[in-house]
Amino acid sequence: MDKFEILEKSRKENAGKDVAEYAVHKEAFMIAYAILALLMLTFFIVTDDRDNNFNFCFACIALSQSGHSIYKFVRLKRKSDLGIGVLYLVISIVEFVLWIF
Repeated sequence: MDKFEILEKSRKENAGKDVAEYAVHKEAFMIAYAILALLMLTFFIVTDDRDNNFNFCFACIALSQSGHSIYKFVRLKRKSDLGIGVLYLVISIVEFVLWIF
């Protein structure tokens, strides 16, 4: 095989795939999982189940998803990611406010 055949075969295999977008998506998930793990650990340590029945899992997942979407917006500049990130951020803020009061 010469280099042109190899190049053509590689183009056919990678048709429709954006390697840069995949890398950003992977990095964003790593950040989201780190946020989720830290929040869950923090709330596990801070909360006292005897006094509070708040299920903070939904708020933590919403904040984690917000971090994921906002990171993707910063790297890929897609407005849809910003909208989703802000929506999840508002949801998590409302959940945390309800938890405080």
